[in-house]
Amino acid sequence: MRSLAFADIGTWDWNIRTGELYWSERIGPLFGYAPGELETTYENFLAAVHPDDRQAVVNAVNACIERRDNYEIEHRVVWPDGSVRWVLERGDVQCDEAGVPSHMLGVVQDITRRREAEHALRESEARFRSLVESTSDWIWEVDPLGRYTYVSPQVEHILGYAPDSLLGKTPFDLMPSSEDLRVRRAFFSLVERRLPINRLVNTNTHVAGYEVILETSGVPFYDGNRRFAGYRGIDRNITLRVAAEKALKEQTLRNRLILENSHDGLVILNLDGSIREVNGAYCRMVGHERNVLLQMTLSDLEVSETDTEAARHIKKISEHGHDHFESSHRCRDGRVIDLDISATLAKVGDDQFIFSFVRDITERRLKEQKRLHEIQAQRDTLVREVHHRIKNHLQGIVNLLRNHIRDKPELAEVMESAIGQVESIALVHGLQSRLNQWRVELPVLLELISKAVGNVASAAVQLEIDEVTPDISVRPSDAVPLALIINELLLNAVKHSGSTMAMRSAIKVNLLVESERVILRVSNFSAVPLPAGFDLQQGIGLGTGLTLARDLLPHRGATLSAAANGDRVTLQLALESPVVRLEQKLDAKDYPTPNRLM
Repeated sequence: MRSLAFADIGTWDWNIRTGELYWSERIGPLFGYAPGELETTYENFLAAVHPDDRQAVVNAVNACIERRDNYEIEHRVVWPDGSVRWVLERGDVQCDEAGVPSHMLGVVQDITRRREAEHALRESEARFRSLVESTSDWIWEVDPLGRYTYVSPQVEHILGYAPDSLLGKTPFDLMPSSEDLRVRRAFFSLVERRLPINRLVNTNTHVAGYEVILETSGVPFYDGNRRFAGYRGIDRNITLRVAAEKALKEQTLRNRLILENSHDGLVILNLDGSIREVNGAYCRMVGHERNVLLQMTLSDLEVSETDTEAARHIKKISEHGHDHFESSHRCRDGRVIDLDISATLAKVGDDQFIFSFVRDITERRLKEQKRLHEIQAQRDTLVREVHHRIKNHLQGIVNLLRNHIRDKPELAEVMESAIGQVESIALVHGLQSRLNQWRVELPVLLELISKAVGNVASAAVQLEIDEVTPDISVRPSDAVPLALIINELLLNAVKHSGSTMAMRSAIKVNLLVESERVILRVSNFSAVPLPAGFDLQQGIGLGTGLTLARDLLPHRGATLSAAANGDRVTLQLALESPVVRLEQKLDAKDYPTPNRLM
């Protein structure tokens, strides 16, 4: 009895005539009641049976009594807490001496765990079947001789065969004869050692006659007695993949042949600037072997950019996707070559790199520079000739004005002022006719104007130029106005210095540089004080010369001021960019030889 209890089995005895029912103590717990808690009647038993199973139980009991059928049924019972359990009942009928059924004896056993396991197994099998039938791959099973014992429906999509038509056949029956021999040897070699099949590529013939390439994988399996029973595996159609790989290999080979025979270089960079790949053309450009270049970075070759600038350039290409620019790389022998570079950001999955085509433009750039130099030389020659002719015409005008002075002495003062202005302009054109690139140096211009004014006015102008002053070039468009301004400042100083030579000898001109500003000071002895209310900025108290000088000032980069200190008056002209440009002082050998003197 203890064994029955441990097995969750109870016994019962039902008196068919009286309706009395005997249950062993174990039956109550099988129906969810404590031992002795449930009254043992046939009605209570039926009440505990699940409503959906109740009729089947009654039918089985009646069949056993009436036809002597074996009473064996699995049904559900509902416990008092509402949970559902499964039980298995087996029983038989006992008859009296007259052959009339009198008792029905049987056993009941809890089979809930078994039924749950069976249900889980069925669900698992259903999921597996659904997976097998829905996957695009072909699932199969073969015996130790390679004969199919199971073939999934996908074989019809892959090779055109109905699954049942392949049972008993082998994979080799579906292959061309040449492939049959190769794969058969490979398969049985694995069978002998009970090794798995790992991605074995093989060619099969479709029902329609064309070739289908499969990738086969499988593992050996064993029966309940651990005897080798065959292989279970999967076939995947890789026909399109193989064709794509073949096409890719062919395209890669063509691309490599093109790149290796191209005159343009190819450089593939990682985003950190290291070199990933180069072609033969680039190796020939810089004179390095490929394996050496693959150990280098862009900074090892770049000449025109610093490491920081190169990193910024790579970042720009990464952000914008492409760039086209010119650069310079250093060759193994120390030469520097100029390059035209077209760079594109490439992405393959998560991998990113810069794909650059490189063309050597060193020879082209040298030719362009030579041509530009020739054009510049021709333009300089033409411009100098034009300035020279303008200067000569202005000198002719000066001579005409001097003739008018002889004819009409009363106009001498006005004429001398006009002559000074024309000569200042002539000086500018004279300088431009002697220098390359139309450069006008302020110290040279100042010296020439000072001498010209001194000669015209019979005055000694004391010119002082700071020795450490850098080269000061005047913007070409401001050269003539600036020459006229300087001329007027000097004539104004001569005019107001007095009539004696001593007074006129007191005219001082200083040129110096303070920070980024060029300062020109013209100082003279003044016999009379500045007019009352004199205001240079407002134009109050100015004569004709200073009015002209003030009106000729460039709008940007020039200011004019005046100051009186005792018996001396100082006019200050402050110049800065863009009117003037400060440059490193050149040696004498750096200046071009003048083509023509004034």
